Amino acid sequence: MQSGWVRGALAATAVAGALASAGCGKIFGTPADNPPQPNPLEELMRQAQQQQLPPADAQAQAAFLATNARVAGVKSTASGLQYRVERSGPRNEPPLQDGDVVKVAYAGTLIDGTPFDSNENAEFTVGQLVPGFNEAMKLMRVGDSWTIWLPADIAYGDQPPPGSPIPPGSVLIFKLEILSRAGGATANG
Repeated sequence: MQSGWVRGALAATAVAGALASAGCGKIFGTPADNPPQPNPLEELMRQAQQQQLPPADAQAQAAFLATNARVAGVKSTASGLQYRVERSGPRNEPPLQDGDVVKVAYAGTLIDGTPFDSNENAEFTVGQLVPGFNEAMKLMRVGDSWTIWLPADIAYGDQPPPGSPIPPGSVLIFKLEILSRAGGATANG
């Protein structure tokens, strides 16, 4: 006759054996016997990082920028940033500067019109974005609405965010409006 604890131990061993043979992994043993299982979200992120899009056609990107620079109203800076003022805000506000916290509305597309990001009420700190976006914002004032074109070398270059639809080497186009500056003006006055 078996005592209760022996029956329990035998039952636990039988259950563990059945689970192991069913592919459910080990229940008993050392941590080395039970390796940690990958987190499904981390696994998806890893896969997205490995799936890099092919690079954008450098000649097509350069041709686009050259043609765009000749469009009426488009201005270019020494860095290659191109912009067109769609609407100007009040001129009594100083231009934005590094460290300003601003609320903006923006929509980003590739040169073929493919959208990759947008937000109607994003908060950014000037100086903490890609170089071309920072440069454009430091030329703008609250209430300004511009279209900006960022050559790859002042955007993400050959290192777009993992998992994004932005191919390496892409020109980025943004419709950008400065809504407000923290502690300062709003686009409505």
